Amino acid sequence: MAETGVLQPKPTDVFVSPLFDLKPIDVHASVDAIDKWLQSISNGWITVERLKSVAENAPILANIFAAADAVLDIKAMVEHGDKPVDAFDWLNLGVDLIGVVPIPPGTAELRLGARPLLKLLRQEIAKSGKALVEGAAFELRDAVISAMVANLNERYAGEIETFMKRLRAGLAEVLKHSAEFIEKLMNALADLFAEAAGEKHLSVTGNLHAAGKHAEDVAEGFKSYDGRRVVYGTGKFLLDFVKIECKAAINVTASAAKMIDAQASAHLMKVSTFLRGHIPEVTRRVRELDGEDVGKIGWLISMGEQGVVRWRERTHHNMHMTATPEKGSAKVEHVKQEGRVDTTRVTAQAQHPGAGPCKQSCPVKTPPASTPRSVGFALGDERIEHEDFVLEGPLPIVWQRTYRSFFDANDAHGELGARWITPYTTRFDIRENELVYHGADGRSLTYPLLAPEQNHRDPSENLSLLRLSDDQLMLTRSYELLEAYERHGDTFRLSMIRTRAGHQIVVDYDAQGRLLRLIAGHQQVAFKCDERGLIVQISHHNDAGDRIGTLARYAYDDAGDLVAAFDRYDNRRQYQYQHHLVTRYTDRTGRGVNLEWDGTGPKAKCVREYADGGSDEVRLAWHPDMRRVFVTDALGSVTQYDYDIKGYPFRVVYADGSEEWMYRDKDDNLTQYIHRDGSVERLAYDERGNLIGHHRTDGSLVEFAYDEKDQITRLTDPHGQVWKRAYDQKGNVTEQIDPLGHKTEYSYDGQGRLTEIKDAKGGTKALAYDDTGLLKSYRDCSGKTTKWAYDSQGRLTETKDAEGGATTIEYGPNGHPIAIRAPGSVEQLSYDAEGRLLSHTDGLSRTTRYTYDEAGRIARRRDALDQTLAYRYDRVGRLTALTDQNGATYRFAYDPVGKLLEETAFDGKTTRYTYQEGNGRLLSVEEAGQVTQFEHDRGGRLARRVADGVEEHFMYDQS
Repeated sequence: MAETGVLQPKPTDVFVSPLFDLKPIDVHASVDAIDKWLQSISNGWITVERLKSVAENAPILANIFAAADAVLDIKAMVEHGDKPVDAFDWLNLGVDLIGVVPIPPGTAELRLGARPLLKLLRQEIAKSGKALVEGAAFELRDAVISAMVANLNERYAGEIETFMKRLRAGLAEVLKHSAEFIEKLMNALADLFAEAAGEKHLSVTGNLHAAGKHAEDVAEGFKSYDGRRVVYGTGKFLLDFVKIECKAAINVTASAAKMIDAQASAHLMKVSTFLRGHIPEVTRRVRELDGEDVGKIGWLISMGEQGVVRWRERTHHNMHMTATPEKGSAKVEHVKQEGRVDTTRVTAQAQHPGAGPCKQSCPVKTPPASTPRSVGFALGDERIEHEDFVLEGPLPIVWQRTYRSFFDANDAHGELGARWITPYTTRFDIRENELVYHGADGRSLTYPLLAPEQNHRDPSENLSLLRLSDDQLMLTRSYELLEAYERHGDTFRLSMIRTRAGHQIVVDYDAQGRLLRLIAGHQQVAFKCDERGLIVQISHHNDAGDRIGTLARYAYDDAGDLVAAFDRYDNRRQYQYQHHLVTRYTDRTGRGVNLEWDGTGPKAKCVREYADGGSDEVRLAWHPDMRRVFVTDALGSVTQYDYDIKGYPFRVVYADGSEEWMYRDKDDNLTQYIHRDGSVERLAYDERGNLIGHHRTDGSLVEFAYDEKDQITRLTDPHGQVWKRAYDQKGNVTEQIDPLGHKTEYSYDGQGRLTEIKDAKGGTKALAYDDTGLLKSYRDCSGKTTKWAYDSQGRLTETKDAEGGATTIEYGPNGHPIAIRAPGSVEQLSYDAEGRLLSHTDGLSRTTRYTYDEAGRIARRRDALDQTLAYRYDRVGRLTALTDQNGATYRFAYDPVGKLLEETAFDGKTTRYTYQEGNGRLLSVEEAGQVTQFEHDRGGRLARRVADGVEEHFMYDQS
């Protein structure tokens, strides 16, 4: 077992999250942190059980975090003792108090937005050592400013300067009331500890009633978004509830208090005396936070104002750069950002089974939620997807095995051993009043146990369930795919997969309930199992049942773990495990990936991953108190990922300090994406989760409309031009109409295959297919026909053009092409088992050869003239040098996030690249003493280029 991947938290660590992603369970986590402290100093007698019971109400979340953080600030102060307190600790306390103090009147809405904004600023300044130490100016990242702007409510939306000026103007008065508030809070805590130690009677009944009333104020305030009620109610709630229940009874009598041992009693009195003794200094320090010295809130606001000014200066040129079309107009909109955030020191950890795959990079590509080799950032789980074969057809049979380290539902009876599953071995288990769906991605999802004719929709997973009868259950994914399940004991097992076009795969089982066959329209797949029920061989048969050949073979160890998988060409992948956790797996050439874990159970986390030779190493370390992981690459660069309770990343902080932010709705649809350069994409959806509006980074808008079956029927581009589509009953597109009214029509055969295309000019194209659904001929508008032929494995063997010229392809024993014969020419090729090209001989018998390193990257190329080119990489896989046969070297250098900084050519000439610090965009290129400068528009496109006194401007349409 590897060293634990848990970091030691810093007292000033803070979690800034979209408000929607903070859940009641996060309130419990914050309160539990206070509870542990109180119990530790009272020998287990003081708890916050009643505080937790009031915090069940979700609408009171935001400023309960501020209240909890204020108590945790006091906890840190107590634990710090008489040692000097860092200036930034006072800053943290002041910021937390701003979020919870119930007065002065009229500033509540301002302060609701202030706390997360100031926490973000403090985090950014901490990244800049110069600003932190010298109080100097620092570059506030564009993405962070975009996140700050998104946090402001409608009253200040987009007017961050106005917000900060108002905040600065009212700061002194807010801090005055904050000092009075913290004095009351510390006195109340001191009384609590003295009472628990037996010094006087403790009564909390009145406080319970008052606290409940104030909690109701907070809840109602959030429902109506009345900032005054939220802040006022939260402050009073905290002051009342600091009279926390003692474990013995609601009223701790003197006799009950005497049950606390003498040592605990003495410690409580020491803490009580410490708190009272430090009240004068704390209140003074809080009032002084109005100043401009380093570490003061006034200074923090000033730093933010300076950063915003520089942001405005560097972005004032970033106009739309949109050309107006000859007809119509470009549709460019300014949209107010929506992205309320709040902060907390403690959160609950991400919950299993984690985020689903369907919304992680859709409808736009977002930062990954796992390492390149698929260790999940939120849960530390390993996911391996290996495809053993594909049988083509109208509904192809794709046999892909998925390993998921936490998927223990198959440990006892998995068809491919522990932790593995396929799209054809999914099932529902019946557990009391629940249905547990074990999906093809290795995640187990819990749904209500439906009665016959009941249905259930899960918009987050984009699936719906319908129980037709006691023994039949249907799962649909939109209108395109249906999975039928039949009951077998306490399990609903997969019986059929069918497309909307009517193509289907039937799943058949033997008398023992083991997987027996997959039956498609023109072929079958048969399974052979050993005495443990594990699949050991898969064979291919035609529709009459005649055997065609072996598709895959498998071997297992005594623990039931899959240790070897052979494809139809006998290429082998290997796997090693400890406690069903994979510790090494290889590709079909023996190159491996190695993993280390922090435990032995199914929820253990992978803390280190690396390829053979030590390349591509990744180390993961999780914060113990919040949903945050630090991912360190082989060169020591660290990327921070913050994620929501389901495991979707919402904030990524890269090694160069740049950031990205992602916001989602209740169904996990991406609604806003702030890029590293500060540009913003916004997305809107209908009630069924269909994308209906995409506000792109350049300000343009694309809109979509759908029919009752969620098919796109209308697309409006940024020019306002409309594109239309129509469909048949099987979901096939039958016509498309462009903005000029030109219509293209499509026809299909009975199996839903496209057979004819008729364009707006009346020209037609015809397509024909073989029995397996592979395209065998295509006739263009001029009547010329191209034909194709295939072997029994569905591989292309011959192409014949309209003039009758034929090109044939011959395959080798590992399934890859070894010869391509065209009229008057023969090419020869060789590949390794993973499809890496080893050699190529052209029609003139000239051969070029390739070799690869331990990680499978090209290492050397040697041509027919014996000229060589050697490739060298750094430990994260970036190309760093090319060396030719004469020993001359071409070099590349990068920054911590992979941007090219410098390249030195074979002749020694150097080209240097510089980037804008705030947004990471290319700023200049210096080559041979000449500097070319660049400017970009708000969408990141090149807007201006200046070189040698020559200036160029670029404009774009909105397509």
